[in-house]
Amino acid sequence: MSRAWILLKAIFFLSLGMGWYISLKGISSLTITIPLALVLVGIAAIAYGLSKKEEKVKVDVK
Repeated sequence: MSRAWILLKAIFFLSLGMGWYISLKGISSLTITIPLALVLVGIAAIAYGLSKKEEKVKVDVK
């Protein structure tokens, strides 16, 4: 299992946990959720890029 895949799963569960926490506390303000979503999407994009880079390295080695 690649590091990028593990990172994507960690981000997914972290976002689920944060969503649950925010809904539990009753914070539904867009000033919190929009930047948080943008940060998570950015991290996911970086992880996706890393996974593609690892695939290229595997192909080059063969």
